[in-house]
Amino acid sequence: MSSIAARPVLKDALFGAAVWTVLVLVSHRWMQHLGDAFDALEHHTASFEATHALLDAITAGHIGIWLGGLFLGGLLAKRADERYQAARAIKTKLGLATEVFESAAEGIIVTDAGARIVEVNPAFTTIFGHPPEAVIGQNARVLQSGRHDPAFYERMWDTLRTQGRWQGEIWNRRKNGDIFPEWLSVAAIRDKNGAVQQYLGIFSDMTSQVEARETMRAVNSTLESRVRERTGELEAANQDLQAFAYSVAHDLRAPLRTVEGFTRYVLDEEGERLTDEGRHALDRAWRGAGRMEALIEDLLQLSRLGKAEARRESLSLQALVTTIGEELRPQYPGSELVLGTLPTFRGDAGMLRQLFQNLIGNALKFSSKKPAPRVEVGERKGPHGERVFFVADNGAGFDMARADALFRVFHRLHAQHDFPGTGVGLAIVQRVVERHGGWIHAEAEVDQGARFEFTLEPSPAAD
Repeated sequence: MSSIAARPVLKDALFGAAVWTVLVLVSHRWMQHLGDAFDALEHHTASFEATHALLDAITAGHIGIWLGGLFLGGLLAKRADERYQAARAIKTKLGLATEVFESAAEGIIVTDAGARIVEVNPAFTTIFGHPPEAVIGQNARVLQSGRHDPAFYERMWDTLRTQGRWQGEIWNRRKNGDIFPEWLSVAAIRDKNGAVQQYLGIFSDMTSQVEARETMRAVNSTLESRVRERTGELEAANQDLQAFAYSVAHDLRAPLRTVEGFTRYVLDEEGERLTDEGRHALDRAWRGAGRMEALIEDLLQLSRLGKAEARRESLSLQALVTTIGEELRPQYPGSELVLGTLPTFRGDAGMLRQLFQNLIGNALKFSSKKPAPRVEVGERKGPHGERVFFVADNGAGFDMARADALFRVFHRLHAQHDFPGTGVGLAIVQRVVERHGGWIHAEAEVDQGARFEFTLEPSPAAD
């Protein structure tokens, strides 16, 4: 490459030297003729000063010719150097392009305008298995897998003709007959008149990606099938629960009411004729039937909450809690119920009534054995500006080590004879809070009281 680049430099230098030599020869011949003229002039003129003046002028002309020759030679040398530097730059770019072509991890294929292969790189051979001499001169159709219909290739060539480039996933065939997916990008290379001269294709083997995609598709299909199965099982279980709830509501409650009604009748009408032991037994039966009916009612409420959506409407929590307090005060006449200022809020009125009734009722119940029982209901601002409601009491409290069972159905932290209940109330509270998108948390200390805090809307931090 360096000898090729040096040729224009030598040519321009030789041309400059030739021009300079011609100028020198011409100047010497001119000086010879001028000398003859001066001899004649000295014999035929009377002014010696004029002769020397003419000689000075002619000498100056001779020097100008020499200087012009030197200037022209410099220009030609500069032009030769510029052409040499341009040739070096082209050589550098060609070397870089060759290195990229040979070392690229992607396969590269070059065809002429008729799609005949004119060059391939080593990565092409690695991916397809064909040596260059086996495919050069062949039409690129020899690489097709037969997986695509003719319309696919027609669309590809139409895009190349109109847009000058095409890219997409395509399946081709290796030398050993295996078909494989590749991601192919093809660009049309045009001359200055816009005519296509060659096509340049760059591709990468997508076998591993397609296998991973198919594996993921199979996994998703399996998951979807399992989800459908589980959904069917859950729907069947829900239907069984609904049937059970219907049975509980109608078939079990009716006999309980009968037992409760007759035991109450016997106690009221025939109590004086019964022994103390008989009256005590009937009283226990009556109270047991009442507890069972209360438990059934709580379970029905919990079941309804499990499938019900919160119907939000504007309601005054202040008025709601005030009404609940007035309804519960007669059962706990010695308790102090402090109601803070509560806002108007959008929520499900029925659900929120159950929530506050259960929490306030529990607080009054578990503080009722204190000398000065006190229950407080209020609101505070959370760390993200959300409304945090609370119900606090100074009652029996509980051990925080057992707090994880607090909201489970039938999990009681106190004995039935100390504080009667069904063990379902707090599970209902948690379900109501969840239906409104909030959270609930309890803190307590044994014999020092408990405090329940909860929200009734998603926290701004979740956004």
